[in-house]
Amino acid sequence: MTYTISMCYYLSRRVIVTISKRLKNRLEMEEKIHQAGMRLFEKKGFENTTLQEIADLAKVSTSTLHKYFPEKEDILLKTARSKTEHFLAAAKQLPEELDARGKIETLFIDALKETAKVKTTFRLQMPGFYRVDKIFKLEKENRVVMSNVYKEILMKEQVKLNHPVSEEKCEDVARLIITVQFYILENNELDSSFDGVVYTKKFLDVLWKGVDDLLFS
Repeated sequence: MTYTISMCYYLSRRVIVTISKRLKNRLEMEEKIHQAGMRLFEKKGFENTTLQEIADLAKVSTSTLHKYFPEKEDILLKTARSKTEHFLAAAKQLPEELDARGKIETLFIDALKETAKVKTTFRLQMPGFYRVDKIFKLEKENRVVMSNVYKEILMKEQVKLNHPVSEEKCEDVARLIITVQFYILENNELDSSFDGVVYTKKFLDVLWKGVDDLLFS
């Protein structure tokens, strides 16, 4: 059978449309199950929620649920990954005219807004959080990724100010920033009287006095 160019074009379009539709359906199903799981974790707690309850709320079979999330922890992993992806996307959109302090403060406050969308942190959702190997591993990886973003911001500022670049010093400061950032995020969710935005500004005011001397003077 001989295919004309127009027939080949038509068939290729059909294939692309079919694949796109299947991918869209898969992503929608994954998100539906994920949202059901997160709602139950927030309502009942991680340990008190069963896979059957998640399947029932999502209106899917347990076999379908297992195709997307083999274990309950995988639902939390998706949330953890999405937060890191959001952080990286926010970092790429930072205005170049901002100095290092302004960029870091923007990312801090953006992270506060993002975590506010989920009422409980991973540690609150699941007692013994760090005893689950794959979640512990991802948490460490996320902190390294975020720390590298802060290190890059600090190093670019050194270049802009014609100051000798010290990768090691920038890395030390970036690690400190990450440690405090997670402290602020957790307390902002744990304590209703804790104002994460105010604390962020106060922390950066204190930190930057030392950073200016260490990195930029």
